[in-house]
Amino acid sequence: MVIMQIVLIDRVLSFDSVLTTVGMTNGVTGTLIIMIISVVISILIMMLFATPIGKFINNNPIIQMLALSFLI
Repeated sequence: MVIMQIVLIDRVLSFDSVLTTVGMTNGVTGTLIIMIISVVISILIMMLFATPIGKFINNNPIIQMLALSFLI
């Protein structure tokens, strides 16, 4: 379930970045392949580090408070 949430959030956030990149690289050859590879790599990195970062945040209540302050 958590992996699906990470993939969904990454896709939503990446969509905006991809649209911006497409607009900036209009006419440059090979950009579609580079964008696809970069999105796949970013999803893999997020899935790799999600558990260790989650454990770190759960073990440090001060970090939890800091994260909550950014949300507010």
